[in-house]
Amino acid sequence: METTKKKVIIIGGGFAGVYAYLELFKYCKKMSCFDVTLINKTDYFDFVVLSHEIATGGLMPSDVTQSLHKLPKGENARFIQGTATSLNTKEKRVFFARDGFCKDDKIGGGMVSLPYDYVLLALGSETDTFGVPGVGKHTLSLKNLEDAKKLKNRILESFEVARGCDNEDHIREMLTFVVIGGGPTGVELSAEIADFVFDEISSIYPELGKKTEVVLLHSGDGLISVMDKWFHKKSVKILNKLGVQILLNKKVTEVTERNVFMGEEKIATRNVFWSAGVKSRYLDIESKNHFSKEERTGRIKVNDYLQVIEDSSIYVAGDMAWIVNRETNQPYPMRAQFAVKEGITVAQNIISDINRKKKTEFLWRDQGFIISLGRGGALAEVFGMRFSGPIAWWLYRTAYLSKLVGIRAKLRTGLEWAINLMFSRDISKI
Repeated sequence: METTKKKVIIIGGGFAGVYAYLELFKYCKKMSCFDVTLINKTDYFDFVVLSHEIATGGLMPSDVTQSLHKLPKGENARFIQGTATSLNTKEKRVFFARDGFCKDDKIGGGMVSLPYDYVLLALGSETDTFGVPGVGKHTLSLKNLEDAKKLKNRILESFEVARGCDNEDHIREMLTFVVIGGGPTGVELSAEIADFVFDEISSIYPELGKKTEVVLLHSGDGLISVMDKWFHKKSVKILNKLGVQILLNKKVTEVTERNVFMGEEKIATRNVFWSAGVKSRYLDIESKNHFSKEERTGRIKVNDYLQVIEDSSIYVAGDMAWIVNRETNQPYPMRAQFAVKEGITVAQNIISDINRKKKTEFLWRDQGFIISLGRGGALAEVFGMRFSGPIAWWLYRTAYLSKLVGIRAKLRTGLEWAINLMFSRDISKI
């Protein structure tokens, strides 16, 4: 690389990182004054907002992934597969591990570093257990493609085990599916599981259908509390119709191999799915200045341009960024649509900084909210108008299809959704 070129490194290939890369690439073709490198642990972009459909057979893993090697690239833009381990602000270098790294005729894992002039931290989030005993060991979460595979396999295995079991208590434990957390992810997941187990799977195991239960536990008094109560009322009605038992004001205090405890109460189950919260993914940052973070989630506090307050050469976007909405005085939520916009804004600001032009403040105009509730069901609020049923379902599909990266992923997902309108879901393990 030419030493005069500015070096931009993006750490993380999620929504914020990929959209920042695509925005920067547009200018890479026109300008030769900077290079951009995207570093990600896996070699694919995972459309995580549709993970609940993979976990319940509505989509296949290949439908919602896009190879990062297929991103547009050139002399000034590239992708490297590696696991970021640390950031040294004094040396201005990013350190990451690479599998199969070859050096001095030796093949194996190796640590590599790259210099940067600007770096974007966009590693996303991970499950927050809130310190509840047993959550990490005895629950499954839904944060990525691998989680979705494990969840689907667990559901299918539970029915197979239950069919060969003679003990009624053990059968009930195997066929009780508990989702913890009544936010958007928990509501979507419980609806999809109910649709899956009470429809397709029950047709395969008719003798087990009446013994199956899907339970949604929530510590608050309303579902999807980030939105208007209309969403709570509508989702409760739809979930009940699907067969989901909703238990509000139930704070989980412990999870064991065979029980979920809520103080003195308990539910006997072998299948617990945790969707109660997330926190920023951690990255070791070596700096003489301590970066300000939000205490509970660990999100890094940034200014209006999405720069770290203590270091203007470092930007943060997506679930790692803590930025407050001026109108509500509340932090922007950890959702995909915010990550996309933040990633694009960071790219534009880096380009402006290189060209010594005025940077753009991150401003958000609400584009609405959409949530799926099983096959053919959805709730939506778009530009102040609310929809439910087929219209909301169509809006949900259209919105997410437009955000998928790559024509191949769009075509595969659209085709799969069309097939699902006429045929049953896939009920094989993955």
